[in-house]
Amino acid sequence: MIVQTTVDTSAKARRLAERIIEQRLAACVHVSPPQLSVYRWKGRLEHAEECLLVMKTTASCLADLIDRLQDLHPYELPEIVYWPVETTAGYAGWCVDETARAQARRTTEDSCS
Repeated sequence: MIVQTTVDTSAKARRLAERIIEQRLAACVHVSPPQLSVYRWKGRLEHAEECLLVMKTTASCLADLIDRLQDLHPYELPEIVYWPVETTAGYAGWCVDETARAQARRTTEDSCS
């Protein structure tokens, strides 16, 4: 799965990426340098510099990743978009391995409920 979001500074992007990786909700987060975003917000045309975060995760981590992004995100209404992807078996295996601890924690928590 690919998940993307944007934030307004490189420092916030880095902190968000590190938290997601530390919690093993994604195997990798790419952070782009600030780029121009043009959008309409609350009836006004806006221009802002934003950093794009692209996260690689597994389908089993998707709901937890989205929940955590919503908790951590500095925006009132964060962009959180996602889509399934096809990849090589080796890369898919690496993503599963890197998120396995988070998946095991969820399984344990689920069985204790």
